[in-house]
Amino acid sequence: MFSKYDIIKYEHGNITFRFDNDSKKIITVDININFPDYEPCYDYYFNSNNKLIRFLDSNGELKIIRNNQFYTKCYQYQYDHYNTKYPICSNGLLYKYMLEIYKSLFV
Repeated sequence: MFSKYDIIKYEHGNITFRFDNDSKKIITVDININFPDYEPCYDYYFNSNNKLIRFLDSNGELKIIRNNQFYTKCYQYQYDHYNTKYPICSNGLLYKYMLEIYKSLFV
């Protein structure tokens, strides 16, 4: 199983993902077809209690301190996995899809 994935290209509804920073483990997914509500997590952060918070003015910073609270950047695979725990959305569905793809192509 992969430990993480990241977006290396996002163009016209096609997102190219790389698993575990390995240039041999790359796939492209057309999110418009299967995951139309997919949302990149540019502005999401975790607080010390692992609660997801959105800061629209974050500028992609890796760490933020606001009101004496420390927040760390939420990465795409974390955001997608987080969304498998609640009423499933496109991000959670994509995470489950990525698990299946990884198993079929790279294991």
